Amino acid sequence: GSRQHTTMVSADALAEVATAVAGGSPSSGGSPRGGSGSRSSLRPRRSKEREGETVEGPPPDFRCPAAQPPPSFRCPLSGELMQDAVRLGDRSFSSASLRGRGMSTWRPHTLLPKADHVLRSQVHDCLCERYASVVLRLRMVSAVTSAAPEAAAAAAAAAAALEAHDGAGKVGIAVAGGIIPLVKLVSCDGDATRRAAAAALAALASHPANKREIAAAGGVRALVAMLLAESPEESKAAACEAIWHLATGSGENRALLVQEGALPPVVALVSSQVAQSAAVRVLRQVAVDVEHARRLVDAGVIHPLLQLFIDASPARVDASEILWSLCMEPTSREAVSAAGGASLWWLYPSALPGL
Repeated sequence: GSRQHTTMVSADALAEVATAVAGGSPSSGGSPRGGSGSRSSLRPRRSKEREGETVEGPPPDFRCPAAQPPPSFRCPLSGELMQDAVRLGDRSFSSASLRGRGMSTWRPHTLLPKADHVLRSQVHDCLCERYASVVLRLRMVSAVTSAAPEAAAAAAAAAAALEAHDGAGKVGIAVAGGIIPLVKLVSCDGDATRRAAAAALAALASHPANKREIAAAGGVRALVAMLLAESPEESKAAACEAIWHLATGSGENRALLVQEGALPPVVALVSSQVAQSAAVRVLRQVAVDVEHARRLVDAGVIHPLLQLFIDASPARVDASEILWSLCMEPTSREAVSAAGGASLWWLYPSALPGL
């Protein structure tokens, strides 16, 4: 009879990956089809049938093919995976989808949504299985950052960043434990690895459920340190992108950014052609809280923002929002006026109130 498809990662394949990352070389002995020796490929191998015979070949990606989420795991309203599933009547929905559609609390108790713990557990297990191999690579390279080749670490972080752009990946990589190794990779020595890890954290931080966990794992401090280090502007732009996602909709993270000293390096990037857009968006989020106005002024944000108007930069739209927020605080409004902001009043009257 024909052989069945192999969908689970074998123990000897995982051992070979760990040996290669640690700097060793896999043994060449043994049969290529599962003998006593190690396998010659770093990727898990699976069997597939072609014209009646079984041949060996690499899987299309690092996810477990058997762990694809079934349609019943997706919310019928939003199409997203229901990791926060609630039961309403005889169907399950995502709690966030119901809140977004104005589910009010005046409904009778029998019509209120209740947590569907069984479905939540099933979705959790499915995500862990689907992204286990992606997170495994991250854990191995982050555990031996000094011994692992930079190419291997950068590839692992880039694979996580690619998967995190998918809606399921944003949740699945976090659920499977990928946040902590990504934060460690942001603090490593290789610039390519840091940039890829920052891009992965930016994708994960775009999901509201991951913002607090990334901050708790030290992600804010690691990203700020990346801005303070001698790094190319492309890497600093990636760090600013991640910081912007962390700050959006999270007052706690915005306060943590100010506390960690993120404002001076971000203000310095306003004059950068590469990181200007991301830096201004970060400052716009920080300026949402009026209590941070004086800290922004002390960091020297006014003159670079006014220069954006002179240069007709596309970022001047966000700059006008920052200046508007600064003018809500009396002392900061005086600083904007003294720096020449009053001369822009006739061009952008809504941006600089009270000047």
